[in-house]
Amino acid sequence: MAALAPAWQALADRALEANPFYEPSFLLPLFQYTGAYRNLRFWLVISPDQPEQLLGVFPFDERRQGPMRLVSPFTRGRSSDQPNDIDLGTPLVDRARAGDVMDAVFDHLERSWLIGLDWFALSGDGAFLVVLRAR
Repeated sequence: MAALAPAWQALADRALEANPFYEPSFLLPLFQYTGAYRNLRFWLVISPDQPEQLLGVFPFDERRQGPMRLVSPFTRGRSSDQPNDIDLGTPLVDRARAGDVMDAVFDHLERSWLIGLDWFALSGDGAFLVVLRAR
């Protein structure tokens, strides 16, 4: 992810809903300080016409639940032995392409029927939640 930091920050600057906990300026130093998180997976949505442009960054905690893989927003206290939580799990999504980004995420989930998505730690009235509910 460090190699993607400029594109990642550009996405954060034009995000539908801000989440400083998911910006490279927060997560990259966190990883340097605490080390790798075993269950952390980044789902990236990349522009099909501009492959250098990120349209969505979804840091997910992945865990097994029976035969399924369950993914949920990465929150530090729930994802490791660290004592602190990140209380906001809203992904970074390009505000101009939010519907397309969510369609791409849901298309991936539909093709991968053994992946379950557990959303929590979203703001109760944010712009991302409006798009999520619409999809």
